[in-house]
Formats: sequence, structure tokens, C-alpha cells
Amino acid sequence: MTEMDTKLFWLIYNFTQRHAAVGKAAAKTAALSEGFYFAAYAAGGIWLLLKADPSVTGYIVFPCGALCLNMLLRRLINRIRPFVRFALEPAPKHKKNGSLPSNHAACAMVISLSLFAVSPLLGAALAVLAVFTGISRICIGVHYPLDVLAGWLLGAVFGIVGIGCL
Repeated sequence: MTEMDTKLFWLIYNFTQRHAAVGKAAAKTAALSEGFYFAAYAAGGIWLLLKADPSVTGYIVFPCGALCLNMLLRRLINRIRPFVRFALEPAPKHKKNGSLPSNHAACAMVISLSLFAVSPLLGAALAVLAVFTGISRICIGVHYPLDVLAGWLLGAVFGIVGIGCL
């Protein structure tokens, strides 16, 4: 699995390096997505609080649970990031901590699905953006495809269970 993951990483990364516009778009997406998702998540939470919606507790708990589990798994697995392993310069300056699963992919997916419970149209649009967010992390050299896939799956599980409880 690691060999295929590495080959797929190089395929995506090299494509990004050969196509400057794709590289710039990936770098912008990677840089802006974290703040965007947390702002959208906060707005959804405020909306639920203002409506005195009892589902606000689940809305807060499930994404936080996903993030906590994701961070624990990253520390336990401690996979070396591709930019460290291959001495690449990532687009943004990045920590050299573990990469599996991707925090950005997990958070983007669980927040998208949590927002789906608030607004299905908004949640669906953000889920599509979550896919681009994950791919952008590969493009800039900070994650392998498996890191991103694992993050999406973890976020999706927490998000789907969360929707069921909201």
C-alpha cells in the first residue's frame, strides 16, 4: 500500500509542479481552507445557538471528537510527511509532525457534514470543497493520498453519526 501511495503522491505532486496555475490554486486552497472551515463552523454554531436549537450540543461534540481522535492517531502513527522524507519545500512553511490522518481533510469533512444538518445545500457545497482541500494538501507536498483519504473517512464517520444524532 505504501508503494502505491507514494507513486500516487508523486503523480499528483509532479502534475502540480508542471502546471503553475494548479500549483497556485492548490497553495491558496491549502492556505485559506482552515480559516474558512472554522469560520463556517462557528457561524453554524452561532446560528443554532440563536435558534436555541438543542442539536447545538451534537454539532459541537462530533467535530471536536473527530479532531481529538485524529490528533491522537497522528501521534500514535507518526508518519513522516512527504516534504520531509523527500526533502521538498512545501508551499507554506509547515511543521514536520505526523501526517496520517490529515487534520485538514478530517476537519473539512466533519464540518461539512455537520453544516449539512444546518443547511443541506451549504453542507453539500462544503463537502465538495473538502475534497479540493484534501487534494491541495497532496499538491503542496505535506500529505500522501492515504493521509487525506484516512482524514476524509474519519471526518465522514463522525459527521454521519453526528447527523444521525442531530
